[in-house]
Amino acid sequence: RGENVYSMINGKVIASGYNPIYGQYVEVQANNSECNIMIASATGEKYQITGMRMIYGYLQSPEYGGKSWSIGSSVTTDTVLGTVGSTGRSQGRQLYISMYVQCNILDINDEVIGTIGWTPVDLEPYFTTFFGTGSNYIVSYD
Repeated sequence: RGENVYSMINGKVIASGYNPIYGQYVEVQANNSECNIMIASATGEKYQITGMRMIYGYLQSPEYGGKSWSIGSSVTTDTVLGTVGSTGRSQGRQLYISMYVQCNILDINDEVIGTIGWTPVDLEPYFTTFFGTGSNYIVSYD
């Protein structure tokens, strides 16, 4: 069996099963209380993250202890979502991780002037720093 895969966020399972690309996967949406994050760009734009989703794919199976995930199941950062596997489009034992956020666009008075729907976040620089190059894990993103 592969290594355990833990949730990176506290939230609820919104999808689980098999996908031709992700293979066996679990998708977790963060609790709203964890999403109130403000970001300012170098050019002065301000964004408020209002939602976050994580997809964990290529799993051996999206379950732990013989229990499959049900939509609405609560998870924390201590929760094992499954084990590293080789399903979907993986090329050997790999872990697919993808993060999506949705945001409000704010003006200089922090008033909402627009929204951005679910948008992928490039996680590769963060994982390269954490795991180092040459790691056994391949982090993919859309």
